[in-house]
Amino acid sequence: MKGRHLRSSFLLFNFLVINIFSLNAQTTAIYISDEVASSALPDVEIIVDDFISLGFTDAQGTALVDSSKHSIFRFSKEGYSFKSFSKAELVGLNWRISLSPLSDQIEEIILIGQPSFKEYDKFHLTETITIKDIQKSNPQTSADILTQNGNVYVQKSQMGGGSPIIRGFEANRVLLVVDGVRMNNAIYRNGHLQNAITVDASAVENVKVLFGPNSLAYGSDAIGGVVAYSTKTPLFATDGATKMDLNVFSRYASANQEKTLHADISLGWKNLALLTSVTATDYGDLRSGGNRNEQFPDFGKRPNFAERINGIDQLVINSDPNVQVGTAYHQYDILQKLVFKASEDLYINGNIQISNTGKVPRYDNLQEVSNGGLRYSEWNYGPQKRFLSSVQIKNYSGKTFYDQYILTGAFQKVKEERIIRNFNNDNRFNQDEDVSVYSISGEFKKKISSEIGLFFGFDSQINSVNSTAFSENIEDGAISFNVLTRYANGKNKYNTYGIFFEADWTRSDSPISLKAGVRFSGNDWQIKYNNNGTVEWPTNFTEGVSGDNQAFNWSLSGLYESDNTFYLRGLISSAFRAPNIDDLSKIRVNSNEITFPNLNLQPEKSISTELSTGFKNESINISSTLFFTRLNDAITRRAFTTPEGFSSYENFGEVLQVVGNQNVQNANIYGISMNGEIRYKEWKLKGSWNYTQGREKLDGQEDLPFAHIPPLYGNVRLSHEKEAWTFDLEMRYNGSKDIKDFGGSVDNPDLATAIGSLAWTTLNIYSTFSIDQKIAFSCGLENIFDTHYRPFGSGVSAAGRNLILSMRYSI
Repeated sequence: MKGRHLRSSFLLFNFLVINIFSLNAQTTAIYISDEVASSALPDVEIIVDDFISLGFTDAQGTALVDSSKHSIFRFSKEGYSFKSFSKAELVGLNWRISLSPLSDQIEEIILIGQPSFKEYDKFHLTETITIKDIQKSNPQTSADILTQNGNVYVQKSQMGGGSPIIRGFEANRVLLVVDGVRMNNAIYRNGHLQNAITVDASAVENVKVLFGPNSLAYGSDAIGGVVAYSTKTPLFATDGATKMDLNVFSRYASANQEKTLHADISLGWKNLALLTSVTATDYGDLRSGGNRNEQFPDFGKRPNFAERINGIDQLVINSDPNVQVGTAYHQYDILQKLVFKASEDLYINGNIQISNTGKVPRYDNLQEVSNGGLRYSEWNYGPQKRFLSSVQIKNYSGKTFYDQYILTGAFQKVKEERIIRNFNNDNRFNQDEDVSVYSISGEFKKKISSEIGLFFGFDSQINSVNSTAFSENIEDGAISFNVLTRYANGKNKYNTYGIFFEADWTRSDSPISLKAGVRFSGNDWQIKYNNNGTVEWPTNFTEGVSGDNQAFNWSLSGLYESDNTFYLRGLISSAFRAPNIDDLSKIRVNSNEITFPNLNLQPEKSISTELSTGFKNESINISSTLFFTRLNDAITRRAFTTPEGFSSYENFGEVLQVVGNQNVQNANIYGISMNGEIRYKEWKLKGSWNYTQGREKLDGQEDLPFAHIPPLYGNVRLSHEKEAWTFDLEMRYNGSKDIKDFGGSVDNPDLATAIGSLAWTTLNIYSTFSIDQKIAFSCGLENIFDTHYRPFGSGVSAAGRNLILSMRYSI
């Protein structure tokens, strides 16, 4: 019966539950989505063989069909393109298809939904966060978007940050991509990485998270997974008249007095479309929750802060210790896109992105204590600036050697600044990093038969890093360059290149699909130090040190799908990650340690396996994934010496212990991820549960905890949606982590309690109401019980009770 039925869900975690449910082998669940919105498409009529109607999809885009009696399936919905598939084609698509709106034409769908072929892979676990999901929860940054996905953990060193952790891997072992361009560069560090916030959350169309090793197609950074952001894209006109879309958005959040204004306008003609997007945000100091653990009633409080009064640093009593003074910052983002349709099969996309955060206080360092008082008076990032320009060519006209291809050329300029001044010290220390990145990539698809498909391509990056530093006396203005730069203060180059080839096999009469691939990757680097009186560098450092690495990697995967929607997926793959400029040459102060360069690092090499199983019918969707990675020569920080052989170093009057990045013997990272969803009419209950462990071993020593491993975590979300109104009730939870299981200083044990990271649970409510097609209001109340909590590894406590109000206007 035709109707709008939204389903609800109930979380199921037990792995063995999969074997309990059964569905008649003749019945198959088919899922249909809107190709533009990436959302479920209801009321699609399903017509088979001699144009017999089987009925319509429900509001979740799902319908049950008898797959044994019919060979041709047709799909029809007013306002959408009519599509027809054979049973064999639907099997190859895993019974999941999408229809394109006629008003927007299929060309626009390609532009919006396909920045890369690599994001669509049934052999890897992939999840999509749609614009509808984003608008429901109203996240402040693109890092906060990921917290909606209960399978991604996010660490924060300051409010202006957010470092994704996927399956126990973080920072330069997780690849960030925006509109098909890799963001990772030569100075992406192995600690905590805050660059995700430079993607404008208000301009994001969707986010795809690819879990597990994806190094074959993406490169060596994707050991833990890939986070691929896609931003909004303009649409062409369809009726001869100019097409215009305008969106205006404003948001207020009480926990940090956030004030956000966003506007984007799209203009489209027959063969040309433009989009301009601007977002400005101002954040005040973040207020944490007031209800603390009874065992640690003062943990996370900000009793005082540093302020310079009459030329003297003074400790000022904080009138509200729950307000984390030193977290406020502002940010603006600009996005400009141009799309030219050269022919029916050839599209050229231009993309410019600008992000500037202003100064972002490093809150974890601003609360450090030394000699009974605060260690720092100032510790700021910024301004953090990211500029990206790219040109992408998409060709969908088949030739002998390809059916489709995407070529992407890009230039990125990243500027980072660290401004540090110790308490009662008149010298302000400035470190400036200037990174230029040129990149090119190509992706090609070819179907050589009904059973075999090929996917191949190449990618290359050229990185140039300029690192400078100086100190400035804030009283008399005296400048000194006799200070340590973060990276080598001479010429720094880092280049990567790779080619890959994959083949997949699928037969309509077989429930089994297979895929195999191989990649050749390489890199080369040059590092040179100039003596400036800070450290007596060895002769080879000043003359310049260079190196290179190459590796062949491979991947094998298989997928079994039964007619009753049960599946079993297995994967085994190798990968390697070559040390970058940050790994090799960084000098960095953290707590009572200082990191010194180690130019003898070797690449990390890994073997990863995973096994996934799941079951889905019209009301239940459950899955479970076991994963294991053996990381050989893993790069971690351990005790080290300066080039002169000293194990300590004096910096601005402080004596620091010297550490350095080193290759440990090996590390094992393993865990299980479970997801469940149950739908009933207008209700849906969805949840996740994630458990990860990691151990590393140095020669002749006992096993040690591997860094970046979060405690047990996940979420449960109850949703109700009916016509113009939506309601979501969400619980987020984290287990505890004992201090002895922290993986050294990178996990920030000094910012946790004496016993480690505490368990916590929060309850959040979100609701949206649309007055008409133009105006929509949203309201959210997060951390309803005002619980104080600090996520594992983080240096800033999370927001307390937080009221979120927003309004959207669209024409």
